[in-house]
Amino acid sequence: VDEFCGFLLEPASYFGHYATIDLKEAKGTVDTVFLGSSWTYMGYDCALYDEKMGTTSFNAVTIGQSTIDSYYYLKEILKNNPVKTVYYNIHHIKLQTLKGVDNAMVVSDRLSGINKWEHIISSIDITGLPNLLKSYRYRGLIEDNNILNTVRLKMSDNYKMGKWYNETDMQRHSSMGFIISEYKIIPGNNENFTVTETDWSIEGILDYNIDYLNKIVELCKKNQIELILVTPPFTLGFLQTADYYDDFSLFMESYARENNLQYWDFNKLKNSPFVNELLFTDTSHLNYEGAQIYTNLLCEYL
Repeated sequence: VDEFCGFLLEPASYFGHYATIDLKEAKGTVDTVFLGSSWTYMGYDCALYDEKMGTTSFNAVTIGQSTIDSYYYLKEILKNNPVKTVYYNIHHIKLQTLKGVDNAMVVSDRLSGINKWEHIISSIDITGLPNLLKSYRYRGLIEDNNILNTVRLKMSDNYKMGKWYNETDMQRHSSMGFIISEYKIIPGNNENFTVTETDWSIEGILDYNIDYLNKIVELCKKNQIELILVTPPFTLGFLQTADYYDDFSLFMESYARENNLQYWDFNKLKNSPFVNELLFTDTSHLNYEGAQIYTNLLCEYL
């Protein structure tokens, strides 16, 4: 009954449906995982990466994905796939992110068995449990009177085959979880968004975010997976405004050394192509042109 309610209410533009189809079809073959939040799914062109590297990659991304979410999502993928390499996108916001019901539920929908329940227990408190039901989670959308249109879209071949274009955001699903954005930032519109009410600081890092980052490190070591920590490029305007960024980068460099990991900060590139604002949709998300350049650079690093 709840799945039926979810079918009626969950917007067809939610990309989780398409990523689930991709992962199911590639079951048993995924050897490379790009892990993280929205900076990840708009940054890594899986098809381009696989063409150059001879791999089968998957963009394991959800909006607002916390370190807790990342850990359990990776565990789920490892159930059925011979993963050899994981790129984990480390963004300063993620180390200070509070546990949140909405973002955690998006990940929960993709998990199964004990792994699903362990994630729920770790990521939300008892007051958030009703959100396990899609009928409760999307109840507010009933007032939109858009159910018939949602059903019509979900009955289309495009939805069933995992092809979708969101005209509002100029985004479309490509393959293996990668989302193409055709939008370009308005030059000079680099607003200074903050992490919380105050700027980022080491003191503001939440212990459980580090605990689960450590768990990801341990999980990869246990399964003989190469884990590479990555911070994707941001606009020059954002970096000039965020005077705390160097502190974050140094913190991650130290963390990587202590755990014998590689850390690639693409905001430290010399002659960086990402000074071009037109490669971004906003201050920190790459559009399709930016993602192609970024993916090519990643392959060159390797």
